[in-house]
Amino acid sequence: AAQVKSVFGRDYVRAAGGQSGVIPAFDYAADRDGDGYLTDAEYATRAAGKDARFVSESRLFYPYYGQMRFVTDPSGPAVRRWAADYHTRLLAANPLADGLFLDNATGNLPFAGTPVLESTASYATDSGALVEAVNRAIAPKWVLANTAGGRTTADPIAAGSAAVIEEFLLRPLAHGWADFGDTAALVAARLAADGSPYVVLDSRTDGGDGPLDPRTQIATLAYYYLLADPERTLLMFYGGENPSSSWAGHWSPAAAVDVGRPTGAYRTLATGADPFSPSLTYKVFARDYSDGLVLYKPLSYAQGVGNGTTADQTATTHQLGGNYRRVNADGTRGPVVSSVTLRNGEGAVFVRA
Repeated sequence: AAQVKSVFGRDYVRAAGGQSGVIPAFDYAADRDGDGYLTDAEYATRAAGKDARFVSESRLFYPYYGQMRFVTDPSGPAVRRWAADYHTRLLAANPLADGLFLDNATGNLPFAGTPVLESTASYATDSGALVEAVNRAIAPKWVLANTAGGRTTADPIAAGSAAVIEEFLLRPLAHGWADFGDTAALVAARLAADGSPYVVLDSRTDGGDGPLDPRTQIATLAYYYLLADPERTLLMFYGGENPSSSWAGHWSPAAAVDVGRPTGAYRTLATGADPFSPSLTYKVFARDYSDGLVLYKPLSYAQGVGNGTTADQTATTHQLGGNYRRVNADGTRGPVVSSVTLRNGEGAVFVRA
């Protein structure tokens, strides 16, 4: 019996095997029987430039993905019912799964400036309603949405999700204190979203020596501890940066050291001129925990100038206001100290002596 080795679809975008083409428009006026397909006779009467045979051929691709992924209008109730039904059945067929991961859930219109038939005025709000519909339908299982890059536009999605992840958010050796302030505001907004979602804070090693570098690990943990909610935030060590690597690159034993619960919000411990770049200002942030103390010193910064460096010459010394043992990246504790010296981009985690 004959065997089919390959099946090729019509090259309706005329890419000819390349990476570029044109999505054709569909001529609804030529579709006299309204079935979404132009027969040869109907196709012959189409308007110039409207070359789609099927309505489906005029669908927009999601940017950067091509014909493997299309943009879906989230506004229609029928779409929400379909999404809820489909994902309910999907999870029923995969009983070991605890929920769904929704990537690229920014709420941003992915084709800004491109005219389409559907209204896009409420795209972000409607996207959030779609996620909420799925989340409710699959309960007690839940949706985890990647809202990275969405900022305020992703607020409706965060409100409709059981959990969100902010991919690549914490970059302790690359963020200045202005960046840290923006990050803190974003985390607070995600935690304040209607529905009280869990918030996963992902991190990157930009400016450091990779995921196994002790300085990078402690700075990441300290950055997280300054913003963490003891009930609803989780830290991901460099998850999106290299997701297929071994567990060793996504963990620090220091995270297993118990510093207790936060006793207040983060505060500014010290500020002054960067000793290496006096035109820039440094800031050291601190947060008290019931069994410890956490410090993080972002890169120095000045408006109109930018961020400083992580050089050794940026080091400044600060009093801790008590006796502590510094937690090392391998989970061990150092000797009792009452002061610490920190470079830009460096963090420190302490337990009470």
